[in-house]
Amino acid sequence: MDPDLRAATAEESFVLPTPRLEWPVRGPFLIGAQFHDFQNYSNVPYLHGGIDLRAPVGTVIVTPVAGPVTVSSYQIDAGRSPLRFQYRRWPFDPRSGSDTRYVEVAVTDAWGHTWMFRHLDAASIPSEVLRRSRTGEAVATGTPLGTIVAWHQPVLPEPATYHHCHLEVVASDGTYLNPALFLAPLFDNLPPQVHGAWLVRNEEERAFPPGSEGRPVVDGDIDLVAAITDEMPGSRYQHSPFRVRTRLLAIPPASEPRELLPWLEVVRFDRLPVIGDRTQLATVIYKERVRAGEQVIASNGEMGPRSFLLTLTNGDRQRGYAARYALPTRALRDGRYRYEIEAADLAGNVASAALEFEVRNR
Repeated sequence: MDPDLRAATAEESFVLPTPRLEWPVRGPFLIGAQFHDFQNYSNVPYLHGGIDLRAPVGTVIVTPVAGPVTVSSYQIDAGRSPLRFQYRRWPFDPRSGSDTRYVEVAVTDAWGHTWMFRHLDAASIPSEVLRRSRTGEAVATGTPLGTIVAWHQPVLPEPATYHHCHLEVVASDGTYLNPALFLAPLFDNLPPQVHGAWLVRNEEERAFPPGSEGRPVVDGDIDLVAAITDEMPGSRYQHSPFRVRTRLLAIPPASEPRELLPWLEVVRFDRLPVIGDRTQLATVIYKERVRAGEQVIASNGEMGPRSFLLTLTNGDRQRGYAARYALPTRALRDGRYRYEIEAADLAGNVASAALEFEVRNR
């Protein structure tokens, strides 16, 4: 594993404010894309890394933290060959006439976390914020930073144009932190949904077909892939789950199931497990597609409706993630087994599912 990835997957603590901070939107808003969602605009797979706050054009955005402020224009350099998703920033010049959708106001708080607010209308950024950006001065908590600029398309199934502020929080070491953990909890009583689960050969797409008894019959090194989405009240936007864990049980003939692998927390997105380029691990934690018979089930992280396939055998928070990780069924006796899956959102709503299968290596 790359040393930077190793460092990013290690357990590190970060300070959470007490009480939690106010959200930066002045007025009603919806959560569009979540911090941990898979995205693949222009066929480039990457981890979103921020939260999209959906609100009408002209909605005021304020900073929930105090600290030095910068205002930048930026470009995204993204491509499939070589695979990359990176930002190029330069000081904002109000006379440049650049695309105002790509303006970022950033505030660095007392803990060294940089709060980035993107897609603000350049003409709405207060002159005092621009002045402090040039001189390196701080802004106070609650300072208006600007208003949400008009976007150019919807994200289905919501038909309205996707006007939003992208909020990102990055620690001083480059770790992407989940902004929602710093901010006041939002009401959410809707559990995630597990739409299906499949077993495939490690790093392949073709699902093992059901055998004569309706269970897939597997051999060799396999991956467990699950389709999981989540929603929040009042919105039809589809999100990825905040946390997923699994366990493996053996099902001996004529006896009770026996736990072989205890509950393992595969993902918990309080932070991203990468530093820097967010294409890293995007197709390791998520899977782009599974082929089940004649059906192709695909992750969709662009215009929507969003859908997410997660590979649940490619590592975990403790050891890190790699595509080569798998369940080595040759280490198991031939027979019946059951994978149990538990998916949760940030509010603690939980959904469960199970997939029985048969190992036949001998």
